[in-house]
Amino acid sequence: IEPATLNEGQKLRQTPSFFPLAGHDKGEFMFLHPRHRLNLPRMPLHSPYKGLASFDETDQHLFYGRERVIAALRAKGDDPACRLLVVVGASGTGKSSVIKAGLLPLLRDAGLNILPVMRPGAHPTAELTRVLHDAPASGKAVLLIDQFEELITRCADPAERNAFDQRLHALLEADDGPVARLIITVRSDFEPQVNAGAPLLLRG
Repeated sequence: IEPATLNEGQKLRQTPSFFPLAGHDKGEFMFLHPRHRLNLPRMPLHSPYKGLASFDETDQHLFYGRERVIAALRAKGDDPACRLLVVVGASGTGKSSVIKAGLLPLLRDAGLNILPVMRPGAHPTAELTRVLHDAPASGKAVLLIDQFEELITRCADPAERNAFDQRLHALLEADDGPVARLIITVRSDFEPQVNAGAPLLLRG
């Protein structure tokens, strides 16, 4: 900006005022008092904004504003007869965040074991086997299958979809199995397809 204004003859160059740099006709030193009342707070070690990524359990201290939804999910999940909890919503409405950063920490505090969060991916049966490998035998584990619509969008084999659905049925039917509660998040625009291809959701 300065060269342009100088070329126009406007003589609007910055001039030093308090502590000019020696031998320099513009610019000056600036001093920051470490305890001045107008100082900005320290920059956080990491940004609290996740962008398009969802909040996780480790982000519980950053997640707020969905207390009523979390309380309603917790109340529904406290019913011993409710072993399957399905959370349906449009893309970007915070389904994953409200479960991972809101509900799961409460369930962990209640003494339930939280298994690693899984997504179906291209090979959902193999992914389920991996997650259940280290599951405790106590039957008090919670399994979250996030973005269940991947069963349609990423798994191209109908036989594997059916096998995955049957394994989930077996987990829910087993009284002494490793999973006490199954939580599923699914996009609302994929719910009809998921229901048509995997009767598990109809059961819930």
